[in-house]
Amino acid sequence: MPPILFALLLSAPNPDSAAAMASRVEIARTDYGVPHIYADDLAAMGFGLGYAQSEDYGEVVARGLVRSRGEYARYMGHDSI
Repeated sequence: MPPILFALLLSAPNPDSAAAMASRVEIARTDYGVPHIYADDLAAMGFGLGYAQSEDYGEVVARGLVRSRGEYARYMGHDSI
């Protein structure tokens, strides 16, 4: 990859803030609590899926993220290594 292209990719701002993403997605739940995600594009769908999962499994998702980064023992103690 040419250096100038690499520099342009690194310096490109992220146009999608949380508020912009939230305006492009709708989550409707059935009577049984099953989420149905309606989104304008794939990025908004991913945002909606993450939001629905964090509503349903908040602590499990957070622990999984910390565990996958290899930082679980930093927050849960040395015996969690």
